[in-house]
Amino acid sequence: MKRVCYRRFHGFAVAGGTCSTAEGIHIFIATMLRQLLLLTLSVAVFASVSPFPGPGAKCPSTNQTIIWNYNASSDAGPSHWGDLCPEWIACKTGQRQTPIDIPLSFIITHPTANLNLKTSYTTLQEQMFFNDGHTVQVNINQTSFITVTEAASKYQFLQFHFHSPSEHTIDSNHYPLEVHLVHKSADGSFAVLGYLVKQDTYTEGFLQTLSKKIHEIPQYGNSTLISSLNLTDLFNQHDNYVHYNGSFTTPPCTESVKWFVHTRVLSATREDLNTLITAMANTNRPTQGLYNRTLVQYGLYTPEAVDIKTSGRPTATTSEAVAIRVAAVMIVFLASLML
Repeated sequence: MKRVCYRRFHGFAVAGGTCSTAEGIHIFIATMLRQLLLLTLSVAVFASVSPFPGPGAKCPSTNQTIIWNYNASSDAGPSHWGDLCPEWIACKTGQRQTPIDIPLSFIITHPTANLNLKTSYTTLQEQMFFNDGHTVQVNINQTSFITVTEAASKYQFLQFHFHSPSEHTIDSNHYPLEVHLVHKSADGSFAVLGYLVKQDTYTEGFLQTLSKKIHEIPQYGNSTLISSLNLTDLFNQHDNYVHYNGSFTTPPCTESVKWFVHTRVLSATREDLNTLITAMANTNRPTQGLYNRTLVQYGLYTPEAVDIKTSGRPTATTSEAVAIRVAAVMIVFLASLML
């Protein structure tokens, strides 16, 4: 049986007479292998020049990049982070580690809002939104600050990123998503604002903006520009939060971080949560011991704890997230065959 035989001409498949079934299969396989090789080389070249740190961190004493992950059964998982690099020992032995469970019945309540935290966020223009191999992140290229009035310290806004499910828990209950806004002072200390996100009938404006763009960054190294992102109304309101001294939630787990976990929870629809979570499923460090730290709540608002196991957690499970990522790669690959 003879078929129309499609051959490559300047990158396009064109009809070139007839060919046997065997010849057609041979040409098809050769074309597929050629495209796969080009795709692999493109990925390798991109990775070599990518400005993003990837799913690892530099170990100062060995000058090597150590790959770590969130897999509890892995030798590079959270319980082993402190063993991977001498400078990461705080991940294992530190007593001011983050995240923590926030037991509402044991915190000290201060009824006056805005006593300890002032911000000056603006509408952000042309911000880079990227996938760093663990989560998705927005680096801030405009000058914004928060001021911790208790210590008279000023911290510059560096970036914000996400974890799913939430890293902090309230009365041992997780939320589907948590946002971390990271700031740094001139003396090298850090302040992080944490916001929990629940499933609701509407989505906060900035989350909606990101959910519409996240499909563009399904893999490590992918990036896209956010033309405008309004944080002013949402994040300049600090009427209810819990403050404590903690650490980074990823290696090296440095304990020089002032944490402000907001108890007035943000909202997102199931659809938008699903969209966001597919890029960062299971990126939460387990909660750490409180030891002798004091938790102070500013404001009187007590959130309704949302247990993701019983409150309709968004349906993007780990296996679905992986399937979506694989599908995205296949779409890119198949699209390249048409070029």
